[in-house]
Amino acid sequence: MAEQENSQAEGMAQVIHEYRLAMADFNSAMKMREDLSIRIGRRTTHIIRFTMMAMMVLGSAMFYLIHTLTSDMLRITQHMDEMSSYMRGMSSDFRSVATHVDKMRLSVDKMNSFMESMPAMNTSVAQISADITQMTGDMKKMNQNMTTMSFDMMNMSVQFIAVNNKLGVMGYDVNRMSAPMKLFPFQ
Repeated sequence: MAEQENSQAEGMAQVIHEYRLAMADFNSAMKMREDLSIRIGRRTTHIIRFTMMAMMVLGSAMFYLIHTLTSDMLRITQHMDEMSSYMRGMSSDFRSVATHVDKMRLSVDKMNSFMESMPAMNTSVAQISADITQMTGDMKKMNQNMTTMSFDMMNMSVQFIAVNNKLGVMGYDVNRMSAPMKLFPFQ
């Protein structure tokens, strides 16, 4: 009988020993998993930071280019206004040149060639304005995409925090599960 109890005690001690080894392995695996999750989170955060910095640099460069283009458009329109005032002044010049009919014919022929290119210039200016409007729309879309990406990255960060919390709770539960084994005399 004592031999049977001794055998049962040895078997129980063996089971407890195996259980503790399994729990220690499980705890170390959970620790490794948590460390890996933290490392992944840090790398993801670095990637996000560098991406956001690059996007800021690109955005500021695009803003500078658009600003430069729009300021040049102001100068172009100012020069066009000056040209139109010069064109108005040409009518008074025609009166003074009335005595030189041959020269006036040459001037009128040259002016006709300039006038033919004016509609093409107007079309080009209108096309540039349309392109700037389209670029502004594209920048707005890019800003919306950046906002969406920032929101998604925030959600991903929250989900990583939730996973870490769950793993912490699991580790705590595993420790609590192994607590009753401390009551046995053969530790």
